[in-house]
Amino acid sequence: MGALIDVVEEYLLEIGWKFEKDDDSDVIKTGVNAKNASFRLIIYSLEDKDLLTVYVAQDNNIPEDKFAIICEFITRANYGLNLGNFDLDLEDGELGYKVAVDLEGGSLSTDMVGNMVGAGVSTMDQYYPGLMAVLFGNATPEEAILSIERPPTTH
Repeated sequence: MGALIDVVEEYLLEIGWKFEKDDDSDVIKTGVNAKNASFRLIIYSLEDKDLLTVYVAQDNNIPEDKFAIICEFITRANYGLNLGNFDLDLEDGELGYKVAVDLEGGSLSTDMVGNMVGAGVSTMDQYYPGLMAVLFGNATPEEAILSIERPPTTH
């Protein structure tokens, strides 16, 4: 099996995305414009452990006085997710969405990379309006998650 990060690079070249690659740390960074916001995309491999991680981060760190309410928001969000999870760095307030895969005994394809990137970006983008409603509006985490996961029906 070739280097995991090389498969990621092949995928990004196939779809025509510009990116920065750090060969020393097996990290690729790029940006992505989604429907609701723009995000940073960081993809890194731990070659010795056969692990690949796709991390989608929002640009603005969460203020410390909002940590508790955002922790509730992401905990509620994570409960219903099947692939990946939100996390919050309590040191600097970075909020992101992570999709990872253990490839021991298997191999990585460009389709798999595309699925991981797609899942990370679409999930981050789907929950972003709720995150903003909690941060800057009057929405509770419960209200924000319900509006995302169970949108109102029209009769």
